[in-house]
Amino acid sequence: MSAQNQFITVNMPDELMTMLALEWIIRNVGNDGTFAFDAPGLAQGLLKMRSLSPSDLRKVAHHARDCFSVRFDRDKFAKAIYSASADSQKADNLNFLLNNGATRGMISDILGVTDSRIDRARDLLGQITAPRGRPSMPGVFEREQIHQAWAETSTLAHVERFRRLKERFPRWTLASLYATVNEFSRDPERESNAQRAPTQASF
Repeated sequence: MSAQNQFITVNMPDELMTMLALEWIIRNVGNDGTFAFDAPGLAQGLLKMRSLSPSDLRKVAHHARDCFSVRFDRDKFAKAIYSASADSQKADNLNFLLNNGATRGMISDILGVTDSRIDRARDLLGQITAPRGRPSMPGVFEREQIHQAWAETSTLAHVERFRRLKERFPRWTLASLYATVNEFSRDPERESNAQRAPTQASF
């Protein structure tokens, strides 16, 4: 493996990977033998590969197994990995909220997702209807416990704080827990920004 500025080149001495690369080249080579890059002298060879049988193509892959390498942009590749991981986490958070009785307003507040995204997730989970009406509230003593537990997690991301609450107070839906922690807010569907940990980005 070698690196040049932000690019990394990885040798690919594997016959199967070489076979896949050759098949990709055959599919993408132009009718005149040209390719996506300047390859003088290879035009006839590239065109000839189209007529090779699978067994002959495997022979080419065997002899060319040390001819191929992969060159990729290190920074863009790292961003792609991060994006895929973040998307997976967002989907997991959305499923958690839906599966534990969160209202549409709560989900939108915490994750910033669109109504259409929520509806698609509900369909995938087989949920026909969303929670409606004012959620039931715990008694005064238990609400105090919930407020205390909420304050103890102030450094965590908003959705993680509700995960912790749900673990400590499993008999209550997220809608009830959300209403409880927001019962002293001016807007019952949204906690003040001063009390909130950073939320996930919209998706």
